Amino acid sequence: NRSPTATEVGFRLAPRINAAGRMDIASDVVELFLTKELSRAAELAGKLNRLNDDRRATEAKALESIEQQLENLRGLDGAFLPECIILDDPAWHRGVLGILASRVVDRTGRPALVLTHEDGQAHGSGRSIEGFHLLDALTAVHAMQEQNGDAGDDGSLFTRFGGHAHAVGFSLPSERVELLRARMQSYGIPLLHGPMLTPPLDCNLEVSLSELTQDFFDWLQRCGPFGVGNREPLLMTRSVTLTAPVRFIKERHICLQIEVPGQPPRFSALGWSRGIDWRVRCAELNLQKGSLVDIAYRLRAKTNPQFPGLELELVDLHTA
Repeated sequence: NRSPTATEVGFRLAPRINAAGRMDIASDVVELFLTKELSRAAELAGKLNRLNDDRRATEAKALESIEQQLENLRGLDGAFLPECIILDDPAWHRGVLGILASRVVDRTGRPALVLTHEDGQAHGSGRSIEGFHLLDALTAVHAMQEQNGDAGDDGSLFTRFGGHAHAVGFSLPSERVELLRARMQSYGIPLLHGPMLTPPLDCNLEVSLSELTQDFFDWLQRCGPFGVGNREPLLMTRSVTLTAPVRFIKERHICLQIEVPGQPPRFSALGWSRGIDWRVRCAELNLQKGSLVDIAYRLRAKTNPQFPGLELELVDLHTA
């Protein structure tokens, strides 16, 4: 009995709308928006929901092999070796390549190109990081002049490509994928280094837990909707205490119980595995009940109506 939030549109509605084009045909979405028959709309919405389930299963399977490939790209210090990550596998579904590329960027902090193969052609999608114009990169490597029998007669690389600074799509003969890796490495080395690959975590406001009231949250929401061009504020609180052992959810996410002793309230802090391997991080910091940490987070309303209130969406943490 309310309008959806920007987060719900972005992470619940939009994926189901996009799933039609990724896994089947996008015309179902057009019909859903245009139909005046409630029963037909419900039927189409159900189909989109099933397609999104298929998309998630397909994505999850591909991510397992992506994790294995990424481990092979680590150096002795644990850092990823290539400045631009390029992964390929003929088993990956073309409809989820863009999502997979986004996951790799989140995981590595590096631009990523993800490809699959079909009938001798490699089809790919790419996502980038702040400050690295991905379409300019593809334009440059496409036209690099060199003597190499794997390229086209004029030295060209791609059969077709397009996009913008942050996202691209492309295709090329499968035998040119290694040439793509070499050219992207050559192009990226002088550009991708230092702060671009390890950007600082910029927090907007340092607050105490006692300031995180419903009234504060309501005012924060009035600054929305948040997204590109209007980033959601990132908050920071220092020296909070873990009041319980770290709890892992589905082996990848974490849930912390935190407080500042003598200063209620106590909060739950949930960390999703978008950019941090929480098991590794918790082991490195030796986190346990009683540990003192500084946290960066976003404030969220709990979604379960039986347990109203606020919780924290953890972005990063380190020992206080």
